[in-house]
Amino acid sequence: MKQLIKLEIGRAFHGRMFYISILIGSILSLLQIVFHVIPASMKIDLYLTEMDSPRLYPGWLFSSWLGGNVFDIESFLFYLLLPILAVLPFGDSYFTDRKSGYLKNVYIRTKKKNYLTAKAAAAFLSGGAAVVIPLLLNLALAALFLPALKPESTAPYGSIAEESMWSGLYYSSPWAYVFAYLLIDFIFAGIFALIALGISQAADYRFIVILFPLFLYLFIYSIAKLLHAHAFAPADFLNSGFGSGNSFSIILGEGAALAGLGLVTFWIGGRQETY
Repeated sequence: MKQLIKLEIGRAFHGRMFYISILIGSILSLLQIVFHVIPASMKIDLYLTEMDSPRLYPGWLFSSWLGGNVFDIESFLFYLLLPILAVLPFGDSYFTDRKSGYLKNVYIRTKKKNYLTAKAAAAFLSGGAAVVIPLLLNLALAALFLPALKPESTAPYGSIAEESMWSGLYYSSPWAYVFAYLLIDFIFAGIFALIALGISQAADYRFIVILFPLFLYLFIYSIAKLLHAHAFAPADFLNSGFGSGNSFSIILGEGAALAGLGLVTFWIGGRQETY
């Protein structure tokens, strides 16, 4: 079992699509640095020296980096494409294994449950990493240009209100807040990769496997917006800058439901696969 898990994780993290996914996310990350973070950093001296106008508390790092920004187009695109970035590395690997005949050779050598477990673990980990690595890159680069001032609740920027999830942590320990959200992003990205594995059981075409998590993501977003239940929209609550009254119980419940959908369909379909 351990050897099979290592094999599948190696396939996931050394595959061409893993690097392509990271490249797409990193391009968005770097564009946001070039067009928004660097220009903001060039205004720091001006902000500090022009004392003839009222001073507003600056947002800078925690409201300006890709994962904490709700205004930049690059941030919007990154969180819009998050399911695709998560699926590309290994979410479609069960489909390709089945179509290529690789699955037959595996089942001759090991039990189905071992292969399915290893496949799910590799897809989950690679999907999470493909999303979080560009975010970490952006955060590190943004920290080179912008000071990490502790957020101020009276500042005229951002949307982390008192009722927002973990608002106390944001204003007291913003680094802990950021990394807690990175963990949530990692988990949900992994879940979308699991959903792709699940839909592989019924899909006849690879593009359906890759795009289905995005369609589901947008469907949930549309329903949440239509019903004014914004806290249920993953595109909102995965970005640490939104706030908007998010509830951890909602995030936990929605994550569990989506993970259950992916794992159950993948496990049942995989166990019933015959050759």
